[in-house]
Amino acid sequence: MKSNLFTYSVLTVGVVAAMGITTANAATPTGGASGSFNVTNKATASYTVAGNTTSQTAESNVVTVNVSETGSFSLISTVVDNTPNDDFGRDRPINAQANSTVDFTHTLTNGGNVNDTYTINIANIANGAGDDFDYNLTNSIIKYQKVNAAGTNVGGEITVANGGTVALAPGEKALITVTAQAGTKRVADTNGILTVTAESTYLKAKPGNTAATTYTATNTDNALTKTPIYAITKSATTNLGNKN
Repeated sequence: MKSNLFTYSVLTVGVVAAMGITTANAATPTGGASGSFNVTNKATASYTVAGNTTSQTAESNVVTVNVSETGSFSLISTVVDNTPNDDFGRDRPINAQANSTVDFTHTLTNGGNVNDTYTINIANIANGAGDDFDYNLTNSIIKYQKVNAAGTNVGGEITVANGGTVALAPGEKALITVTAQAGTKRVADTNGILTVTAESTYLKAKPGNTAATTYTATNTDNALTKTPIYAITKSATTNLGNKN
C-alpha cells in the first residue's frame, strides 16, 4: 500500500530586510492575503551612556516576513501488532463466522503549516477483481487518537461515524483504527476489500482543485478469510494387561 502525500503552496516567501539589534520580541502572526500570512518582528534594546544613568531605548525597523500557507497531508496504512497487512504483501486474517471483525490501522498526518479538517470515509468496492465479500459499514467502527508533534497523546480516543471529521493542527497526527465487520459467513480464502479515504477541507477549497484526487488520499485494506486447523488423535485403553 503506497502512501498518499498532498502538498499545496500558494506564495513564495518574501522578506523585508531590517536592522538587527541585540534583543528581539517574539514573532507575532497577523492576518495576510488569502493563501499567506505575515509574521512581523521588531527588535528593541536598552542602554545607558557613560556619565548618564538615564536608560535609553533603541528600536529597529519592523521586519515583515510573508509566509506561504502550505496544505500537506498523508494517509498511511500501518501495523500496530505482529500481524502483517497488505502494506507488506499480505492480508489481515478474518474469521469465517458471521459478524467477525478485523482491525485496519492508519496514520493521518497534517504535514502543512495550517490547521486542517479531514473527512474520513470507509466504503466497499464492487465485488470481483479479487473482492469476494462486503463489510457491514453501519456496524463498523472508526476510532482515532490524536497525537501532537512531540508524540504525546492529545485527549482520549474518539469515535466518529462514517463520514465524520478529524481536525489536526500542523504537525499533529491521528492514529485511526477501523474495526470492520463482515455480516455473513464466508468460505476459506475469500478476500474482502475496504477503502479508507481522508479528504482535506483546506485543499478542497483551493481554486483549481476540482478533481477529488487533488484533495483526497485513499488506502485499500484487505482481509482474507482464515479457518482454524483441527487435528483428531485417536487412543484406546484396555484392562487386558499383557494379553492380546
